Amino acid sequence: MSSWGDGGMSLLIKSGKQEGHFSKELVDAFVEMITIHWKPEPKPTWITCVPSLRRTQLVKKFAQSVAESMNLPFVSCISKVRETQPQKRMNNSFQQIRNLEEAFIIDNNHLIKNEPVFLIDDMVDSRWTFTILAALLQSAGSGPVYPCALTDTQGKDTQ
Repeated sequence: MSSWGDGGMSLLIKSGKQEGHFSKELVDAFVEMITIHWKPEPKPTWITCVPSLRRTQLVKKFAQSVAESMNLPFVSCISKVRETQPQKRMNNSFQQIRNLEEAFIIDNNHLIKNEPVFLIDDMVDSRWTFTILAALLQSAGSGPVYPCALTDTQGKDTQ
């Protein structure tokens, strides 16, 4: 939806990260981006998110708000089982993939719908997290996975 530090929505994202919750204005803008400007086909019928061990509720609550606004079910089916280093600290793709090995699992106690899904995260850098989680979701039986993030931090200082 934005590039980190580029003003506009990026300012709302930064303040949301600092405050520990994202505003309704940001939820509304995200939903508008998806429904009016993106319009993915086939249209996703459910939403999940990238979990965090450090800020366990930040992205989850945002994704739940997006799901509610879009009248779609939210399914918390991904668990992060070990801490990882920030992807931007890795020197190359090989290190980024290794950093994520066995860091996530799909919780089979939740019904994975064999339908298209939005996979939501707040910040994306290497995109390997999206790639790995999309593969895990599809291996667990989901339909196509549409990754979407609030901001792209690639090559940016997020401090």
